[in-house]
Amino acid sequence: MSSLVRMDNRALVLRASDFLEAVHRTVTGASFVHPTEKYEKTFADTVGHFLRFGPSTISEAGDGAFLFEGEVLKGGIVTLFPGLVHSKSKDVSSDDSWPPQVGSSNPYVLRESQEGNDYVIDGRPNGQSAVEFVQALHVAKKKGIPANHSWIDEPNLDIPDPTPLHPLPSTQNSKGGATMGTFASRVAFQEALLQCSLGHKLNRPVEKDQANVTFQMVSLPGDFPDDLLQYVPCLNASLETGVDRWAVVVQATKDLDVKKDGPMELFMEF
Repeated sequence: MSSLVRMDNRALVLRASDFLEAVHRTVTGASFVHPTEKYEKTFADTVGHFLRFGPSTISEAGDGAFLFEGEVLKGGIVTLFPGLVHSKSKDVSSDDSWPPQVGSSNPYVLRESQEGNDYVIDGRPNGQSAVEFVQALHVAKKKGIPANHSWIDEPNLDIPDPTPLHPLPSTQNSKGGATMGTFASRVAFQEALLQCSLGHKLNRPVEKDQANVTFQMVSLPGDFPDDLLQYVPCLNASLETGVDRWAVVVQATKDLDVKKDGPMELFMEF
């Protein structure tokens, strides 16, 4: 596996911003895309790549995430890992209550240390993990904090439909009705949310040299644009006012090129 030098937070914020701005452009420019045209081409042309998920190449591993179109250079952001971010310094009263009870058999947990603090990211899309994320989502909504919850896959939860912060681009036909561009924008927004939250679909490789992506936490500053935050699929468990928002980016550990190597499954050690 090719190693990837960890980036400092400032550089990673800029990279995350560039990635999310490109994603956002696929939505704001969607009024010019006919809805029957494959969105994956629009996304790949703008962002540089497009992902799909489906049955993993590893037997009995469930779904996996695949780079289906385009390329990602080493260090480039592929997607984001979703979930509720638990902070030892913010969310526990004593060492006895750490780590949080996210399930001993939960395969969707990432653990990370940053600047002397420990974090647990629970990206399980169902069960109690999903319940706790949705509870945090409702609190965040009341506080005006946007978040991407498209990855949640638990029935019977009170989950609002994904809604963009600002009206989607549209035009009108001669009768004053919305054209197909409005529909294309809605499709684009829903797909953009998905493309930004597929990190939980990654599987561990059978052999270590199969790993082709890794993750890194990034602390997003308080002035990070809401138009971009709406695509971030993480929420801080504490939701304290003034605390920087965490995101977990998934980065390529080597150059990945579909034209050269064909569609490929993405694997991550965690």
